[in-house]
Amino acid sequence: MFTQVRSWLGEIDSPLADQVALLHGKRIFNKEWRALLDGDGADTFEADDCYGSGW
Repeated sequence: MFTQVRSWLGEIDSPLADQVALLHGKRIFNKEWRALLDGDGADTFEADDCYGSGW
């Protein structure tokens, strides 16, 4: 659903689609979310990903 929402919002307003975030503890298992990570365990919102550390 995360991918679908980002795609839908991207058609309406690209910057808005970049503001969508996963907040649940299993977000690290989402391939698209992992691709958005910058590699140091912090997402694009500068929030620590406690559940994904060491992935």
